[in-house]
Amino acid sequence: MDSLLPVLGVLFLLYCFTKQSVSHIRSLCQEILLWILGKLERKKAIASLKGFAGLDKAVPSLHSLCQFRAATQGGIMITIKEAIDEDEDEALCQKVSSEQGRVEHLGDLLSHCQECGLAGDFFIFCLKELTLVATENETGLKTEPFSSKSLLELEQYQTLLVEGQEQKLLVLQLMAVLCERMSEQIFTNITQVVDFVAATLQRACASLAHRAESTVESQTLSMSMGLVAVMLGGAVQLKSSDFAVLKQLLPLLEKISNTYPDPVIQELAVDLRITISTHGAFATEAISTAAQSTLNRKDPEGKIEEQQQTSRERPADVAHSHLEQQQSHEIAPQTGLQSNAPIIPQGVNEPSTTTSQKSGSITTEQLQEVLLSTYDPQIPTRAAALRTLSRWIEQREAKALEMQEKLLKIFLENMEHEDTFVYLSAIQGKSVLVDHNVRRSRPSWLTHLPSSWDYRRLPPRQANFLVLSAVLKDLYHLLKHVVHLEPDDVAKLHAQLALEELDDIMKNFLFPAQKLEKKIVVLP
Repeated sequence: MDSLLPVLGVLFLLYCFTKQSVSHIRSLCQEILLWILGKLERKKAIASLKGFAGLDKAVPSLHSLCQFRAATQGGIMITIKEAIDEDEDEALCQKVSSEQGRVEHLGDLLSHCQECGLAGDFFIFCLKELTLVATENETGLKTEPFSSKSLLELEQYQTLLVEGQEQKLLVLQLMAVLCERMSEQIFTNITQVVDFVAATLQRACASLAHRAESTVESQTLSMSMGLVAVMLGGAVQLKSSDFAVLKQLLPLLEKISNTYPDPVIQELAVDLRITISTHGAFATEAISTAAQSTLNRKDPEGKIEEQQQTSRERPADVAHSHLEQQQSHEIAPQTGLQSNAPIIPQGVNEPSTTTSQKSGSITTEQLQEVLLSTYDPQIPTRAAALRTLSRWIEQREAKALEMQEKLLKIFLENMEHEDTFVYLSAIQGKSVLVDHNVRRSRPSWLTHLPSSWDYRRLPPRQANFLVLSAVLKDLYHLLKHVVHLEPDDVAKLHAQLALEELDDIMKNFLFPAQKLEKKIVVLP
């Protein structure tokens, strides 16, 4: 297997090239890569993935002067790049586009490696790299005076700085792609979940060391510790080997209990240390409260949490809601808790948060509970309520549409909130509400459109054209629908005439009438 390592980088680039168009070689490349990565030792597989992403320049890859090109009969060949004087901006754009495509293709490849645990291990590695990036950004670079350096040393120093920034941006881009492509079953065992929590705690400790503690960091830390409390509280059947893995959290929990300014988190860290050290023989009320609070959190899309009551679920799925909130605050993917008994979040009933609800199925009590949740001090609950209201408006729920003015006021108030999770949810709700009103007023607006073109002020005319561009395609589909399915002959005739008028306009635009004309160009 080790003899295949030097060619893995080239094979991955070939796989990326096949993703740019239709190719029968793509499936073969994917199968070979997945088979080799599955057979390699985990450390070597992670190192290979680092090379695929561009994080490790030491991994052998295709020479910079070589490139893949399509060959005859569906094949692919390697050619030497032609020496062309490219613009610096164009070369930079091609480089960025190539790196972005490579990262996205790596995410597609890793989406097939979740069952074996490779995707989870690589995600934890990226999360640790992200912690290092955050720490370096907070500490800053200590530079020496330039007067003591030669021009060559200064150039080398600037090159290292640029490479370091490229590395950081690549890590951020890789994390974003992994969070988008990976499913909620990315972690397959207790060890990966504990490593994920440990990486989160290490980031919190690093922020404390540099006095960069923020609201988001505090919430992330509390949810990570709540995840541990969920496991210790009986959501997962823990064994002796699992407690041995959990013990790696003891030094981090001790550091947090001694240095963190929040007394509640300090107390919870102490209780978690005691419970882990005693293998669950001693558990305080604070752990049960933290576990229940974590399970009662609602995910950003309004889905309902479920908790296993019998403590016999497999350890692969831990705390779905917690890690969905983690994704919102620290760009991390989700882990799911498969269960049978639903737990309904406080302030939001189950019927009001089910995405498959039919229009008109909500009650006044459910609407009032969600409205009250928009003023909840807990940020996840408030944001979830705002997104629930947005979804109801999209679904044209009658009771929600009757309170449009009140909903608009709620969205405007939450747009001033300091937390990004809340005000982005409010912005989304406001845009949905405005879009609904615009769509409702389109028929009357169309009748006034010709006269509005004579407005002297530019903004009204711009707004008219903007709305027209949004309804033009829908208007065409509506006319086609009426012509084929409308039972009324008069309406069908009017739609047919309008459709023929549009067809004539497009034909004249695409195929203009030929004219005999001569153009005279005066050269300067």
